Amino acid sequence: MNVQTALLIAAGFLAGMIPAMLLVAFLGGRRVEQHRKELKLQYERQVTALRETIRHLMQRIDLLTDERNQLKKRNRGLRESLQEQNRVAEHANSELDRNRAELAKLQERVEELAAENLRHEGRLEEMHLNQERMEAQFANTIAQFTEIERLRSRLLFATGQLQKAHAANQSLEARLAGSSQASEVQIQYDSSSPEQLDLSQIEGLEPIYVERLHDSGIHTVADLASQTPARLADFAGLSSWDESSQWIADAQALIDAASGDQS
Repeated sequence: MNVQTALLIAAGFLAGMIPAMLLVAFLGGRRVEQHRKELKLQYERQVTALRETIRHLMQRIDLLTDERNQLKKRNRGLRESLQEQNRVAEHANSELDRNRAELAKLQERVEELAAENLRHEGRLEEMHLNQERMEAQFANTIAQFTEIERLRSRLLFATGQLQKAHAANQSLEARLAGSSQASEVQIQYDSSSPEQLDLSQIEGLEPIYVERLHDSGIHTVADLASQTPARLADFAGLSSWDESSQWIADAQALIDAASGDQS
């Protein structure tokens, strides 16, 4: 087989193949177009879905943005509130420090007052002891004064008795000197009537009691004899009626004796 024959055979073969290839190409083009349409439709669906997703995402972003803004506002409010609370806490701490300082000063003052109170208590105790000593001295002075008054009363009473004895002695001397008139001589303690005898004539009636009875309006033996034991004890400041009863009896006896002498 020569070259020309081979070329002819090849040309024939190719001529038979071209329509088949064209048919295949036509059928493939339709499939491609259909596939392209399907891809386009799928793409459009995906784009629509993506757009919807983007729209939802944008809405979500807007919501998140609003929430973020609200959170920012809330955080700003919380930050301001926290700052205010910090200022209040600082002020409270400052006040607390001042109060602690004042409390420390007050505690120091309390300690000073307690120490001063102890000193005052010591002084009061000393003053109390001094008062007790002064009261004891005063009681002793009163006792001494009472004893002096008692001795003074006894001295006055003894002086009165001495004067009476002296008067009696003089009367006896006069009686002895004038024996011719001896029957008319009387020992008189008072030139007045029996009812006007002085209280000093009553034996045992001390001057202090005489003074008290004088202050109560009782000046004579007759005044004393007319009293009751109770009234007389009250006037003289006696604790019982024994002495006052005896005084009344003695006064009545003096009155009786004086009346008998005059008769």
